[in-house]
Amino acid sequence: MASSAAPAPPPEAPAPAAAARWCQVAVPVPLPGALTYEVPLAWRGAALPGTRVLVPVGRRRLVGVVVALLDAAPENMEGVEVRPLLEVLDPEPVLTAELLALADFTADYYLAPIGEVVRTMLPPDLAPWGAQRVRLTDRGALAAVSGDEAQVLGVLREHGRLRVAELQERSGVAALAPLLERLRAQG
Repeated sequence: MASSAAPAPPPEAPAPAAAARWCQVAVPVPLPGALTYEVPLAWRGAALPGTRVLVPVGRRRLVGVVVALLDAAPENMEGVEVRPLLEVLDPEPVLTAELLALADFTADYYLAPIGEVVRTMLPPDLAPWGAQRVRLTDRGALAAVSGDEAQVLGVLREHGRLRVAELQERSGVAALAPLLERLRAQG
């Protein structure tokens, strides 16, 4: 027998990662929780949970791991200046959601700082993707492209050889890693 009730509306989709203005970062310091940072516009599509980021902590710059994205500022942050993260170091997360959940459980169970737990989950010699350098080839300089590719090539024409992190910041292209692979394949 068919029901005469109207079908329920589909559930709302979660906000895209690009909309997150703040993130929580686990840094390798003896603090009980993650620190909150503002995500600059150029990094909003790239700062995903599980990616490594460069953040200011006091007068130092430390590598941490994004453990959560926040669409709204935390309630307890009123009157506190939230500093922006400096760079996203990976094109995709180096820790899965399951590993981040394990890190959270471990930190809670053993009363350990989340940043120290996350640091032990990473290989010590993991090179940052953002430190790689990109340059424009002769073929690339003459390429006729549009959209994001044109944006990236324009930045490279203007500035020459750049670190990937600098290119990300100057171009503002969220999905830079696959775009660079596509351009590399084209020469």
